[in-house]
Amino acid sequence: MILMKNKRWVSGVNLTLSQRMAILLLSVSVGSFYFALQVLFAPHLPLVMDEFQGASAIYQSVSSIPYLNFVPYKPVLGYWFQSIFAGSYESASQYIVDLKFGVRLVNACCLGILCWLLLRMEDVFASWSVVYSLVVVTLVSTFIERSAELRVDMLTVWVGMFSSILFVKQRYLFAGTLIGLGFLVSQKIYFFGVAWAGALSLYWVLKDRTYSLLKYGSFSVIGCAIVILLYILVFGVISGSFERVVDALFFTHADIAFGDLYGDLSRFWYQSIERNLLFYCFVFFSLGSAILNLNRLSDEHWKLVVFSLIYVLLCLSHKQPWPYFVPFLLMSALFMFPVASEIWKGSPGFVFFSVSSLSIRVVLPTIVM
Repeated sequence: MILMKNKRWVSGVNLTLSQRMAILLLSVSVGSFYFALQVLFAPHLPLVMDEFQGASAIYQSVSSIPYLNFVPYKPVLGYWFQSIFAGSYESASQYIVDLKFGVRLVNACCLGILCWLLLRMEDVFASWSVVYSLVVVTLVSTFIERSAELRVDMLTVWVGMFSSILFVKQRYLFAGTLIGLGFLVSQKIYFFGVAWAGALSLYWVLKDRTYSLLKYGSFSVIGCAIVILLYILVFGVISGSFERVVDALFFTHADIAFGDLYGDLSRFWYQSIERNLLFYCFVFFSLGSAILNLNRLSDEHWKLVVFSLIYVLLCLSHKQPWPYFVPFLLMSALFMFPVASEIWKGSPGFVFFSVSSLSIRVVLPTIVM
């Protein structure tokens, strides 16, 4: 029914001009759709108190020397990038408004670029399933509410998604380098790094067993390590304390990430699940279908399914309040929906479930709850 073995990633060089233009138009449309939702809906949301801390961290990162004059809460690469959009210093509120506009604009651009890249992977995903998954994720109420908060989480997600595409393409050095750069935005990139390390390791043990994968896969570790070590070297020299930099990167906030400081997190889950129940059912339906059909999948789909399974388990074990973390978990749907569409290609039940989940998200006004 499905899935040729050993299909390779297609760069799009064989596409006709009309196909290229269609892909570009769809990508711009997806990015514009997200931006329009943000412009129309998100400004009505109150600021979260942590956004003031984020704005302060951005200001400090460009007005003082990190690790010498202050120790940043996160690595400074993300703060430096967000500071590009700091247009006005007249008031704290205007400063935050300008920065949040930049977050929305970057998200829209990255969503469009991601759509463009996925649509060109025509031997891995069906075009309709790519657009469908992107639109459905964009319509999840918690994604609308939380993706444009003044944090570095969404920047981390985009870096992780682009590195995932490179892993599928088997560009391991570049993928690992992106993971390293993502670590300098937020340590939460480890969700992507650990999940891909686990997926490739299992693929080597169960299916590949070649020296080539072991060799080239190790390049991703090397690329990631080089980027992080360079960061430690530069700021260790500038601040005069390598210990301070290493401690801030790896140990200072470990209790927040891995401890039980927040108690029961179930109430945060209910906020999103009760408003997007069909979406979450579809995510786990797609993941479950893919796992049950794992032996019938192409190599690329096999890796994506195992990556997504490990990734989802890591997300579910996360110890911090969940709503602002939701974009991380939702990204698994961008891979699972297209894989499931290949498994159940032509199935009336799958088509009905797909169309109904999208139509309910569009018709019902749950995004304003």
